[in-house]
Amino acid sequence: MKIQPKAFRTLEDLKKHIKSRKETLFYSSCTSTVIPYAKLGQILAEKGVDYLCMGDLNALPQKMSIEEGHLLEVEGAVNWKEARGYCMNKGRNVMVAPTEELACLLAGIATSATGERSFGFGPLRDQVKEVSYLDYEGQERVLKGHRGLLDHSFFESPKRREQLKKYQRAHLKYKGFKNAPFPRLEKETDLMVGMEGQLGVVTKASF
Repeated sequence: MKIQPKAFRTLEDLKKHIKSRKETLFYSSCTSTVIPYAKLGQILAEKGVDYLCMGDLNALPQKMSIEEGHLLEVEGAVNWKEARGYCMNKGRNVMVAPTEELACLLAGIATSATGERSFGFGPLRDQVKEVSYLDYEGQERVLKGHRGLLDHSFFESPKRREQLKKYQRAHLKYKGFKNAPFPRLEKETDLMVGMEGQLGVVTKASF
């Protein structure tokens, strides 16, 4: 089993790699409880996988700004501690954070990170207002938190709309939970929050 590490230092490098179609597991914080990082090589070898590229996102340039007076916009490998410090210097605060504050914000979207502050201010999915990501072709896509998922073009067909409505009805009994047993799927950003990055690599987000 060969695991090849590769660090990305620019967004263009990342786009180029995605377009190469190499089998890659992208990571930054390694805090996901779903992916067994320590035993990954052994597990994949047992399943007959002989190659995997480990895409390290920690070297991507950091950028933070406060938009519209209250939205924190983040790009690159910014962790929660850095974001909190930046916001406090601007007279603001981060409304939610995981227990491990050295974890990256953008990775936290994929894992739906929730800490103790979630009880007071709501879970991460309520704080994410917009997510930009690179899809499987390296194209930039944007998900908006104010747009309902039923309004997305993918759900134009009656069959798909009914399937999503049925899913949403099943979720109603978990509406009051901080962490439900499956994703909520009410708005566009729900396609990324807690989905372990299945749509692509998160590059920018507003909280």
